[in-house]
Amino acid sequence: MRGIDLRQFVLVAHGGAGLLHAAESAWDPGMPQVIVPPLPGAFSAFGLLVAERRLDYARSSLLGL
Repeated sequence: MRGIDLRQFVLVAHGGAGLLHAAESAWDPGMPQVIVPPLPGAFSAFGLLVAERRLDYARSSLLGL
């Protein structure tokens, strides 16, 4: 309930199934618009291609509570 007011932003739908969920995802917080690029799947893939390369590492551990 605290933080950024999402009603001031616009949702950009991308990816294969992003369009299926975009309208409801924008409706719940009251976002006024959804932008759908002409080729949403290609838009998502292009973002992957131009993003800076990064490696993330994670380690799991089992804790007895």
